[in-house]
Amino acid sequence: MEDKLQNIIKEQTFRFLIHRDIALLETDANTLSIDLKLDRANVSRTLNHYWRQDQLIKIKGRPTFFLDKEILMNHYGLKTSIQEYASHEDLLETLIFYEQEQNLNYHFKEHIGSRLNESMVKETEYLIDYFDYPLRSYIIHMVGNRSTGKLSYCDHIYRYFKTNVYKSENVAYQILNCQIHQDSLIEQLNGLKQNSATSFIVFHRTDSLTDSLLNQLMQTIEHFNETDDGSVYIFTSRKNSHLPSTFYTHPVNVPDFKNRRVKDKMALIFHAFEEEAKLTKIPILLRRNIINCFLTSDYERNIAGLNNEIRNTCIRAHSRMKKEGGHYLDLSLEDLSDQVIKNIKHVNESVSDLNKIYDRLGTSRFYIQVDQPFEALKQLESIGLSNRETVKASHVKSRNDYLDDTMRKSMKNDELELDALTKNIMDKLLVFLKVEETTMHRYIHTMAKHIRIVFESKQQLAPQSFQKYNLEPEWNRFYSQLEKAYGSLIPMADKVFLIEFYEKSLSVVKAYRHVFIYVSHWTSTEAQIKEVFPTIVLSHFDLSYLNSRNQHTVDGLLKLIDEEQRGKTLILMSDSTFTPELIQATKEESSQEIEFISNITLNQAKAIYSLSKDPLFNIDQLKSIEFINYSGSLFNQLSYGLKTSLKIFDATKVTEVLVQSYYKIINDLNLVNDDDSLGHYVYEAAFAFERVLIDQKYIINDGTSKKENRLIRLSIENSLIEANSLFGRSLPQHELNHLVDVIKHSYDLN
Repeated sequence: MEDKLQNIIKEQTFRFLIHRDIALLETDANTLSIDLKLDRANVSRTLNHYWRQDQLIKIKGRPTFFLDKEILMNHYGLKTSIQEYASHEDLLETLIFYEQEQNLNYHFKEHIGSRLNESMVKETEYLIDYFDYPLRSYIIHMVGNRSTGKLSYCDHIYRYFKTNVYKSENVAYQILNCQIHQDSLIEQLNGLKQNSATSFIVFHRTDSLTDSLLNQLMQTIEHFNETDDGSVYIFTSRKNSHLPSTFYTHPVNVPDFKNRRVKDKMALIFHAFEEEAKLTKIPILLRRNIINCFLTSDYERNIAGLNNEIRNTCIRAHSRMKKEGGHYLDLSLEDLSDQVIKNIKHVNESVSDLNKIYDRLGTSRFYIQVDQPFEALKQLESIGLSNRETVKASHVKSRNDYLDDTMRKSMKNDELELDALTKNIMDKLLVFLKVEETTMHRYIHTMAKHIRIVFESKQQLAPQSFQKYNLEPEWNRFYSQLEKAYGSLIPMADKVFLIEFYEKSLSVVKAYRHVFIYVSHWTSTEAQIKEVFPTIVLSHFDLSYLNSRNQHTVDGLLKLIDEEQRGKTLILMSDSTFTPELIQATKEESSQEIEFISNITLNQAKAIYSLSKDPLFNIDQLKSIEFINYSGSLFNQLSYGLKTSLKIFDATKVTEVLVQSYYKIINDLNLVNDDDSLGHYVYEAAFAFERVLIDQKYIINDGTSKKENRLIRLSIENSLIEANSLFGRSLPQHELNHLVDVIKHSYDLN
């Protein structure tokens, strides 16, 4: 079966590379199970096993597809590849990136800024084209502020030139600091040219030269052009229009740190911390919040300023490490300088590029080890991002707050106040936006009302932070028609706000809705939860219960998700315990976004309900609620779990007698203690007694007459004498048979 499965996936991967159409793929679990006439659950488990073994790439969606990782990597000449993609579009975007990346020369791939979707990729492409043009010499004017990385870029240009253009190691490379050597520049240039016909010379800080000396230098270079054999002359300066206009120079602009794109900013930060680890021989733990602070701060001295701040941060962390007796630098916000904190700005929408980078890297915590390649820095090279603007300082927080506040008011407004002018404007908006969904009408009404107030007050209503960009032609035409029809102007900030408000409302209407599901072990706690959380969906399992790790339980959860909540973001809460194995298996086999919350209390459920009433509820808001994070003994974990799910007896006493029962059973049957099996038995036995006490009917396998079953049942009966006394009832045969199945399943005694 496994060989056939792998062969089909390999064939399908080759087919995908030709057609690039996911609609032609047949590598989802359901299709493969039909083609191979196998059980879908078995196929799904096998696929996820290969994926965890790093043999397959997962494309999440409805359904989830798989591709052969080795074939993709060989096709694009990759050493590493991302293991999971959020969508088909995400995968295609990355494959396009790989193809374009293959066209960039190796020497520029090493330069932070010149890789695809980084700040200087266009400059690098133009330089390659320039060197491809047959000239006797190449003159480049490189402009950039102090410490932006001009000389580092020159090093990479030199390596490219000698390998790909001149194709010889015999190329003299010299950097002449014009500020220091201005009196001897011509003399040094003549000496270099006498020793080598082909030279690579950088005149650094040419803005410190007088116009007369600069003209003389350029004329000398032009004289050498008659005998040159492809020399390169680079002039670096901080001013754009400094060189004489009578000479052709190829322009190269090196951006400030704050104007670079997210990806190369992060690479510069990673590189600086890696250098600190190499220098000090001390590992560094770097978290997302620290990276984001450095990313969004401004530095007067650009990259040099960034490097200095990173060193200062490491010095403070080192001082703490020595006091606390640590072995690595665990960076925290208190280690950052006041200057970094002071210069942090809010960032615009392309912060989503940051999230994509963290998602692709698979973590937001980075451990930089001594004298070992920093994998995150290497992996960063293979991350393709959409071609968005760089992260800039802006007033986005006030803009987003204003948008969110307006959205909430709009969502809560069930009665539309349709005065004549608002209705007239709303009708025009509905025609222009071609809106048909009735769910959008309240948002269109909000837009119409906003325009009406602007017209009546003749004042700007939206915050100034909405000043932004050139509008799309169709929006411009629509606004012009409105202004002409009503004889009043709409300020630019209000125009931008209305566009962003419409886009946000459209995304809210189309977005997945959050659905809260309470999954109980049975019915005893449902009424109490429903009282504090009226909108919750109730469900319970007559399966092997939530703390089970078997496929039967996983399939039960998947069935619940598929039948009732398809295409929605789910928050699954339980009075019992979702085990890590169950959570992992369910997430792997479902394309839903699912949050699991175990042992939910009434107060926690009430707090979640309060959050859920926010029309713009986000799953991240759950972090504001304090959930129990177990760190104590297994006994305490079990006791707490039963406390939230059993409402009849003291959970500590119940746990105590049932743990004793379990140990008697495994001693009788010569079995080895296993914590998972212990937890499973204690929960099942407790729930069995609860069903008996509340006269809850439960249809369970009546068991068989096999000898080993009778022995296990007898052992269970004898072990429950103290429990029978505590509960005042004994378990009937069908419940004992169920506990027999629990022991058999836990120890694979079938």
